[in-house]
This record gives sequence, structure tokens and C-alpha cells, in this order.
Amino acid sequence: MSHRSILRQMWQWSRLSPIKLLVILGLTLAQIISIALILFVFNEIDQSSGQEVLLSTFRMVMVGTTISLGFFFSRLLSIRFAVNAIAHLRTEFIDFLCSRSIAFFARQGSASIHATILTDTERLQKFYEVLLGQILPAVIIGSGATVILFLLSPVLSLYLAISTPLFLIANYLILRPLSHQVLYRNNAFKSYSRSLLSFISRFMLIRLQTAEDQEKKLQAEFIERLKQTSFIYSRQQTIHLAFLNSMLLILIGVFLLIGGTQVLTRQLSLSNLLAYNVILIALRRYIQDAFSALPTLTDGYQALQTLGVFFHSAPAEPYQGKRRYDVSAAFSLHQVKFEYTPGSLILKGISLNLRRGLTTAITGPNGSGKTTIVNLLLGLYQPQEGMLFADEVPYTELDIPYLRRQIGVLLQETWLFEGTIWDNITYGFPHAEKQFVHSVARLTAAHEFIESLAEGYQSWIGERGVMLSGGQRQLIALTRVLLRKPKLLILDEPTNHLDQKAVQTLIGNLAEGMTSMFDSNDARLAILVITHDYGLASLADCVYSLQDGKLFEEKCPRAQPTPMIIGAEKK
Repeated sequence: MSHRSILRQMWQWSRLSPIKLLVILGLTLAQIISIALILFVFNEIDQSSGQEVLLSTFRMVMVGTTISLGFFFSRLLSIRFAVNAIAHLRTEFIDFLCSRSIAFFARQGSASIHATILTDTERLQKFYEVLLGQILPAVIIGSGATVILFLLSPVLSLYLAISTPLFLIANYLILRPLSHQVLYRNNAFKSYSRSLLSFISRFMLIRLQTAEDQEKKLQAEFIERLKQTSFIYSRQQTIHLAFLNSMLLILIGVFLLIGGTQVLTRQLSLSNLLAYNVILIALRRYIQDAFSALPTLTDGYQALQTLGVFFHSAPAEPYQGKRRYDVSAAFSLHQVKFEYTPGSLILKGISLNLRRGLTTAITGPNGSGKTTIVNLLLGLYQPQEGMLFADEVPYTELDIPYLRRQIGVLLQETWLFEGTIWDNITYGFPHAEKQFVHSVARLTAAHEFIESLAEGYQSWIGERGVMLSGGQRQLIALTRVLLRKPKLLILDEPTNHLDQKAVQTLIGNLAEGMTSMFDSNDARLAILVITHDYGLASLADCVYSLQDGKLFEEKCPRAQPTPMIIGAEKK
């Protein structure tokens, strides 16, 4: 990315409106005016009697307090703007990831995506904080104070103030409560990190269950907690810095005022000498802040580059259609060719018709492309040649998330997350009625073993369902799949965790069970079984073998061509 693009992106993500920028500049200008007022306070010494020194001292305290308050509020506002900007950016990231293709996640890897989002947004937040709260004020105030100092005395431009142990003691006392805020923020950060990594690792499940809206709400809660703890932690840091700055100005200023009455003036008047020293000390604070922020500024600029490339290089979902269509007859592939990498075809012009009311089985060796067919039916990838159809409607015209809600998939790897059985079954359908959930669980034979557990559907199953057997996890996942009332049910190697007899009984009961639970016209399932088990495959209505990227029909009842096939031929 070019530097101009990065700067444009920096402004866009900062969400810094002209009004917010004017507020920061106004507070900075107030600090410059307060610094300039130091001259007037010290000039009073020339016309003051000894009895009026106390009044001048009070005015110096007021000026120092005004500068410190301006420093505090400008830094506090910059932190508020930064944490708000990053909270919005993290929310945009969740929306962004929900619209990306599965190919993007496969290519990047969950760990890489997790690190990019979590680490680089944190670096960017620090970048905005130091840019608005340290660099910008240092440049503006430094320029103004330099002019004032030069007018006072060019000779004293190298003056160096001496720090005292008082500041070390004050620093220790004010840092003590900060340690508690560090702990709170770290805990919030760890919770957000864990939640985000879990979100990325189960993204296939989110996509299959069309649970994007539910996941956005969940992630927004973690982001809000991190936002609040980050602000409180940074506010405590700001109090620490503001207190030290105030002590520096007030204590040294008062010291110079009292001692200045005893100094004989030479080339400079006493008032100008004292004013020069106080202004220099104030300026040193801003200069130190600016130099200490340079590493963070560099780090944040690199984060901007990384995040910019991430946003602009991630491909969106392969289909962008908007038509919402309810499938009535079949899902089909017509002369489909597909490859993940150029020059390596996985599917070589296959056609397949999955009709509602029929069970179709596909066999074939590992790596032959069976799972690829599933991914294409789900609209996770788009073929290089050929077309997929829902009845007569091509996938390119369809709202794919809406179509995906009509497809249920039971994958080889069961996607369960840490939580209760109820949470896992209703994932994607959080408002499902209890009676309906129980009916579906009885259909899949999951209800009996769930009720045998001490807490039933509220039983905690651990991360990835480790507290359950493989068969139990499979039944819970199947219950979740059927809860969406699919029109196409895909069983990917179902005998991996369930025996053939159980799967055979399950498939045989689906038609009757679904008909009794749903409207009879809407209950006909097209079932696709991906299996190595030829005994199970032989029980299907249609059987195909996938070999060397080609699909061979072994058994299928003869029927009139469906409207979908006729439509495909016309195309």
C-alpha cells in the first residue's frame, strides 16, 4: 500500500471528526496560552513587594493547575477517541470476516487471522493514543513554547532542570492502584482473545448454521468489555502522568518564585529568568512524551500497513446474488469442473441431481473430491466451469446464506463448542422452542442419552464436547442440523462415529419422522451420504462412484428429467 493510502486509511479508521479534532486542538491551545501567562506572573515580581510574593505564588499554582488540567483532558480525550475507534474497527472486523470466503480462511489459517486482528488492532490503538495525546500536542506546544523561550533568552536555551526524589515517591504511590487496573484489563484481553480464536476456529459451523447474527452479538459483548477496561486502565495511566506533570510545574515553580526574590538580576530580569526555567520544565514534559512515543508510532504505522493489506486482499464470498428462493425439487451440479490450485482439477465435468425424497450415496477414495462436492453445494466455492442449480435457478442469482439455511450438513469432524448441550443444539436458532427441540432429539435418538445426564440439556460438555463420546457428539450435531428443517441433508462419513445399523435406521426413519413433525409437502428430504462403507451406500436409492475427478453412476431409478436439467440444457 502507498503512504497516501495508509494515511487515508488512518484517518478513516480513527473516526476523528473535525469537531473532535478541534476539541483536541482547543485544549492544546489553552495549554500554550497558560504557558504564556507564566511570563505575566513572573513579571509581577518586578513591581511586587515582598508581601505580594504569596499572591504571585498562588497565581503560579493556578497557571500550573490550568496547564495540567489541559494536559489531562487532552490526553483523556485522545484515549477515549482511540479506544472508541478500535472498538468500532474490531466490530467491523467481525462483519468483514462474516462476509469472507472459506478459501480465505483456509489460506490464511486461524492462528494468523487471530494474531493479525488482536495484536495489530492493539498496536493501532496505542498508535492513535500517542499520536493524538503526545505527538500532536508536543509539536504544537513545543513550537509555541520555543518562540516564547527564544524571546526571553537565546543564551539559556540549553537549560536543564534537576528532578528530585519527591517525584520518585509520588510515582510509586500513584502507580500502586494502576497495578489492579492492569490485572482487570489483562483478564478482559484474554477473554476477548479466547472468544475471537474460538470464533475463527468454528467459522465453518457459523457458516453452515447461518449463525452470523448470533455470533456478531456475542463478539460485540466481549469487545465492549475490553473497551471499558481499556479505557479505565488508560485513564489511570493518564492520572499518573498528569499528577507528575502537575508536581513538576507547581513545586519547581514555587521554588523559583521564593528563591528568585533573593537573586540579583544581571542581563535578564529575575522575572524573566524564573519564567524561562518554568516554561522550559513544562516544555521538557512534552518533548519527553514525544520522544518516548516514537517507537509506538513506528509500531502502529506498521500495524496500519498490515491491517490495510488484510482488508484489501481478503476475497469475499464467491456468490453475490440477492434472490431468496425456496427449493422445491432438487439441488444439482451440471458439468462442473473445479480446482483449488490452477492446473490441478479435482472435479472434471461432473453432473449430479439430488432430488427431494431420494437418498443418494457417493463413494470414492480419500482425496477424490467428495468433500469438494459438499463445499460446492453449500456455495462455499464457485466452480471454474459448469453451474450449480437450485431447481431451475443458478447459484449465481441466489442469496447463498438463505439457500444455505435449507441445507443441513453433518461433517466428519463434529463441531461442538464449550457450553451446554442446549447451547450447541440451538446454535444458529437461539429462540427454538423446547418442545420442538425435544421432538427433533427423539428423532435422532439423542434425547434418551441427554435426559440420562444429571443436568439433561443443560449439561456442560467442555471444549469441543470432550466430555461426550464420539457417537454422542455426532447425535447432538445431527439434532442441530435437523433443527433447521433442511431440504437437503448431507451426511459426511456418518459411520465414523455411528455403526452402520444405526445410520441405516436413522435414514430410514427420517422420511416418516420429518413428515410427522413438519408439513408433509415440505418434509421430503434429499439425502446425500458421503461414505467409504459400500454396504451403507448400497441401501441408497442412487449410488455414484467418484474416481479420478469423474462421477460414475452405479445405481439410480429412472425418472423423467427434472425441470432443473432441462433448464441447464437450455443454458
